[in-house]
Amino acid sequence: KDPARTVEQSAPLIVETTESQPIVQKAFRALGSHHLTSGFGVIFKEKDEGEYSKSYDAEGIDDFISHPWMSAWWKKGLSLCFIYNHSTALFAGHAVSLAMLVLGRLAKSNSLVSDQMVLLTVTWVPVLVFFTVLLFGQMFLSHLVCSTFLDKACINQETEEE
Repeated sequence: KDPARTVEQSAPLIVETTESQPIVQKAFRALGSHHLTSGFGVIFKEKDEGEYSKSYDAEGIDDFISHPWMSAWWKKGLSLCFIYNHSTALFAGHAVSLAMLVLGRLAKSNSLVSDQMVLLTVTWVPVLVFFTVLLFGQMFLSHLVCSTFLDKACINQETEEE
């Protein structure tokens, strides 16, 4: 006969109480969003036994990732790069554009560079910075990383108990 159990549910934890002692379990496992965007979403590509080990016990999650398995893995990855990095990429692109404009004008006024060089610098450097932050921002800007739930990484695929 099973001991009587009561379940209390609070925001971060599920607490089960048996007659002998309480059992405390984490309610969530989470995955850092940088795992979703690395390799442009390679985590969606195929089954990998090491995915569960990338997740961790968490008291909450920021995003729940739901996706159609039939769509291309790289489209999911690029979409998540846009979702997580676009505002920082826009800010970085604009900031670099203004900095390049000021530096270009100063260099031009001191006859250090030609007009064509200023134009190329002001045009292409901000574009390169924008796309670098958009595609790889999760890798080198840790403040962009948030906790996410992706079923194949946060639910142990090896055992049925979890």
